[in-house]
Formats: sequence, C-alpha cells, structure tokens
Amino acid sequence: MVRFIEINPLYELVFPDFRLKVPKDMDLFSKELIKIAPEEKENIREFFEEIKLLQKITEKLRLTPPYEKYSLILNMLKNPETINFLKYKKVKWDSFINGYFTNEN
Repeated sequence: MVRFIEINPLYELVFPDFRLKVPKDMDLFSKELIKIAPEEKENIREFFEEIKLLQKITEKLRLTPPYEKYSLILNMLKNPETINFLKYKKVKWDSFINGYFTNEN
C-alpha cells in the first residue's frame, strides 16, 4: 500500500528582503502575497480570478480517449466558453504576470 502525505506549503521562496511560503490553496496564497504587497491587493485578486478561469477552461479542454487529432477542437465546440482560451495561445508567462503587477517583488 502506498500512503500519500499532504505537502503544504508546497515550497518556500527566499528573497533578500522576505520569505514566501507557497500554500497549495490559491486563496491562501493570494493572502500571503497581499501581506508582502498590500498596494497590489486588487491586482492579486484579479490575477487569481484569471488563473482560476484558466484552470476551469483547461479542465474542459482535456483530451479524452481516443485522443484523436481533433479532440481539442471537439471539446471546444462542446464548451464554447473555452474559445477564450485561444487568446493565451502565444502569451508568455512573464508578459502575463507583468500585465497584472507593478511591484517587482
């Protein structure tokens, strides 16, 4: 029998000016970020709303057997709200983050 243990926090980031424990729960993580950069509170909230939306879309777009070439397109047709996912097609992570935050930390 394999016994799994929960890892929480997932990891800790150490910077010259502060440390940040990253919990697995996104809401707790956003609260930790707000402690570090309270002036970014609204941006942090919007960022995590977008991440949660992307997570939901990704779940709906998961390829299902028989993993056909067009299964992604079929999943998009079954779930029209996932079309918004295409706007992220060529977005790089640093550009995505920089679109939300002004605090360099």
